[in-house]
Amino acid sequence: MSRGRVPMPEMGWTGVSADASVPATPEAPNPIPASTLVPKTRSRLFIKYVVLFVVVCVALLANGIFEVFFYYQEHKAPRP
Repeated sequence: MSRGRVPMPEMGWTGVSADASVPATPEAPNPIPASTLVPKTRSRLFIKYVVLFVVVCVALLANGIFEVFFYYQEHKAPRP
């Protein structure tokens, strides 16, 4: 199967685009709206990268919060 095309058993091969799709026969109208033929950009790999990005951001944020907290505790202590 080539990239960018969706097999449609009742219509043959239909092109995938955001504008419109190419029906199997020129005179037959396309019963499927073009919005349903747009390929999903959120594949499993994309979701895994988003989850990894969120985990790294949360870890960096937690590290920054702890660093600020301990810096504050260190400088809040009375000096002799």
